[in-house]
Amino acid sequence: MTHQTGTDNSHPRVIGTINQAIDLDAKDETALAVQRLTALLEEFPGAASIHAYLAWFLSRGGHFNEAIEHARQAVQLSQKSEKASLVLFHVLWKAGQQSQAIEEIRRFLAIRPSDEYTNILKKWEASEEQGDELHASDLPRLPS
Repeated sequence: MTHQTGTDNSHPRVIGTINQAIDLDAKDETALAVQRLTALLEEFPGAASIHAYLAWFLSRGGHFNEAIEHARQAVQLSQKSEKASLVLFHVLWKAGQQSQAIEEIRRFLAIRPSDEYTNILKKWEASEEQGDELHASDLPRLPS
C-alpha cells in the first residue's frame, strides 16, 4: 500500500525506520541505512523526511547526484521546512555547487527567516569581499 498524504513524516513506520537508519549509520552501516530508507520510500513516497535523510547519507558516501535529487525532493515536498532546506544546502555545498547552495538559502529566506542562514550568508559575503574561499568547515553543522 502506498501512502501519499502530508502526514507521512509522522507515520510510526517512517519515524521508526528513520531512527533505525540513524542507528545503522552510527555503526558505520550507512549502506544498509540507505537500503532501508529506499525501501521505505516505495510505501511513503511523499515523506520529505525520508528523502532528506537519504540525501544526507548518500552525500556522506559521495553519491552526490542521488543525494541532490533526494534533497530537492524533500524541499519540494516541504518547502517551508528549514531542516529540508538545510539538507539541500549542505548537500549542494559538499558536491561543490556553492552558488546553487547560496541560491537555496535565498529561496528559503524569501519564505521565512532563519538565523542559521543569515549567519551563513554573512560569512559568504565577507569571504567574497575579502577574496577568500568559504570552506565547509566554516559552516555550521547540519542539525540532527
